[in-house]
Amino acid sequence: MQPGRNSFQAVILGEVRPNEDGAEVRVRVRLSWPVAAFLAAWMGFFFLGSLGLWDKAPDARVGVLFGGFAYLLMTASFWGDVNVVRGALCRALGCEDNPPLG
Repeated sequence: MQPGRNSFQAVILGEVRPNEDGAEVRVRVRLSWPVAAFLAAWMGFFFLGSLGLWDKAPDARVGVLFGGFAYLLMTASFWGDVNVVRGALCRALGCEDNPPLG
């Protein structure tokens, strides 16, 4: 990892294919594999640990709700970044349509 790099920044992969109208650009946006693996393990252990305590500790319910809220925040942030990148790419390439995703 590079110093000062945002680990949660989306990874953009793409290809350009010729077609009858000119070219088609296909882009895939995802999290980096180390970040995705870390989040899956962290959220999975957190969620499963909270479920094991569901009946024994009322605080476990708060933990599950907190985990769900954290997931929603990460998802909203990721799709926000995807829309920003998509808009910048469409402006650079002169796309005709740019509907929001997510």
